[in-house]
Amino acid sequence: MINGGANDIGSKRNQINRVLVQMMQFMQKYNNINIIVVNIPHRYNMDRHSVTNFETQTFNRKLSMMAKVFSHVAIVEIDLNRKYFT
Repeated sequence: MINGGANDIGSKRNQINRVLVQMMQFMQKYNNINIIVVNIPHRYNMDRHSVTNFETQTFNRKLSMMAKVFSHVAIVEIDLNRKYFT
């Protein structure tokens, strides 16, 4: 399991790239098993146009493109509706 520090995604841009590199290495190393990856959900406690939400979208887009390269990796895209949050 790789801890990406999703709560800090907007404040640590270098961490995003490091996590993507680690995930790529993991996907390459374990190419004999099926891997399911869940993307990072939108932060509803922040403005839609916040740096964190922008970085989250960027990370998810890069993650999705990276996973498409591997046939043994599937992405579960979390797109939760705001009404499910208080």
